[in-house]
Amino acid sequence: MTRTAPVEPDGVAPDDVARDATPTTVPAWLLYHGRTRPRATAYRVKELGRWREVSWSGLVARVAAVGRAFAHLGVGPGERVLLVCENRPEWLVSDLAAQGLGAATVAGFPSAPVTELQELVRRTRPRLAVVEGEEQLDNVLEARESSLERVFVVDPRGIPHLELPAASFEQLEALGSVEAVEFRAGDVRLWERSVETLDPDGIAAIVFTPGTTGAPKGAMLTHANLAAAADAGVTAYGLRAGDRIVSCLPLAEITERVLVVAQATRAACTVHFGEGVDALERDVREVEPTVFVGAPRLWARFRGRIDEGLRDAGRLKRVAFRAAVARRRGVGRLVGRLLVTGPLGRHLGLARVRVALVGGAPTPAELIDWWARLGIRVRETYGLTESGGVGTVCSDADVATGTVGRAVPGVEISIHDEATRAHGAGEVLLRGPAVFAGYLDDPEATRAVLADGRLRTGDVGALDAHARLTILDRVKDVIVTSGGHAVAPRPIERRLVSSPYVRRALVIGEGRPHLGALIEIDDRAVGEWAGEHGVPYTTSAILRARPEVRELIGDEIESVNEALTDEERIGGFALLPDELDAAGLLTATAKARRQEITARYRDLVEGMFG
Repeated sequence: MTRTAPVEPDGVAPDDVARDATPTTVPAWLLYHGRTRPRATAYRVKELGRWREVSWSGLVARVAAVGRAFAHLGVGPGERVLLVCENRPEWLVSDLAAQGLGAATVAGFPSAPVTELQELVRRTRPRLAVVEGEEQLDNVLEARESSLERVFVVDPRGIPHLELPAASFEQLEALGSVEAVEFRAGDVRLWERSVETLDPDGIAAIVFTPGTTGAPKGAMLTHANLAAAADAGVTAYGLRAGDRIVSCLPLAEITERVLVVAQATRAACTVHFGEGVDALERDVREVEPTVFVGAPRLWARFRGRIDEGLRDAGRLKRVAFRAAVARRRGVGRLVGRLLVTGPLGRHLGLARVRVALVGGAPTPAELIDWWARLGIRVRETYGLTESGGVGTVCSDADVATGTVGRAVPGVEISIHDEATRAHGAGEVLLRGPAVFAGYLDDPEATRAVLADGRLRTGDVGALDAHARLTILDRVKDVIVTSGGHAVAPRPIERRLVSSPYVRRALVIGEGRPHLGALIEIDDRAVGEWAGEHGVPYTTSAILRARPEVRELIGDEIESVNEALTDEERIGGFALLPDELDAAGLLTATAKARRQEITARYRDLVEGMFG
């Protein structure tokens, strides 16, 4: 809670409040920047091919207007607002507006099916919803329960006529405009006054876990949690005022939500909302971000663009590139970096990146090393939904060490529970101000993960002599073979997917005499290999069934086995006939649903151990 002097660009005089108080909530930081840097750019949005910018004072005015409209419609402390839209300013505005009233926001993926939205609405009971367009409106209305009174559509194109309970987001903003509030004799400073009296322990956001091992759980994050996570962005990541960020991961994910809403607001960064996933590369080239945060799949996607260009390049350019990224030092490497990697970085739009982070999933060491040799030091981070998305981060010196770095300021890490130990490690426990308040309507699950202020992460990890954390696996996923050997499968999976021919790998072997691996091949890479080696095929299904492909993957597995202990070696494998994402066997954050996969392909599993 804090008292700040808000900016009222529309001419409303602020109260005489304490101007020097340090903000303790994210909405209070918004008001602070609106007062201290009113003309600086808060965000840019790309519309019809052009970037339009909005200042901090403009963002304050817009958030306050939506906040007044929300309040007029009954939103206040303890209420919830559902957000189901793409990465756009309206998401940020709605989130901050609801937070400032003491309400909590709940985010759904825009691509979520009706059944998923029905469960989200049933469990969170939102009063209002803000949705992207016609498809999301139809889905939310179908999922609607008695608690949901109004739905506001950001992009109503294609909808012939909006009827109650639906209206446009533009109408929502008009409802909260100064003119409308004065007409009904309301308080034009209602939202700012609410921000000044926010309870730091009040629930600000409910973020659902990915649900890889069961039903997703709603993690309740307080204003204090989000403020602590925001502070970590400044102290541990090195975010600065004016840093350029491109919003590219789904805002329903904890990493992106904390980055765009909490950390960027705390540090006064400029967030860029582009034209969507398909236009991401073009948007990044135009923005030239100084901060770029992505999941491993996003960093792999940008690497893939370089690989595609090299395949079409002449021999001289390929030789120059190999020299530029070579591990050895020398004139060739220096010239290569001058003539190749520098221009490549500028072509991708990443030449000005100062803070490059990866998280949200295990990251192959080979991918981090590849980017480091290109001159971009991608630092791994570790955090959970329940820890506000923060926990550890690698320093520049820790890049490519195989760890996820050291604890961010304010976070304590300990290793616990001998019963879960594998490779001399144990369950990772976190303590800190960003650790969540508990799960929504699930006190039993809350008690299971929170004890003495420590969060049981469910991850198996180890701390080295330099206090750097290595994450080995999930406690639930540790395999105990019939011989009694405890093996963490994910480090092995990371080795397997370092092969260009392996897209995904799932290591199994609970109660079995040896380990096995279910392999999803990379259709594009294997297809190119098949073309170069005269292996005929017409469809992906035929490619996966070719004995030559099985032999290729077998050789890749044997190469991995050479670096493993006897207990860790893969003794059998099977090639999956489907893409896991197309088969609906990945979560919304692209994590494998292990139990469903092994059940779906039971015959393949049994064949590996038969």
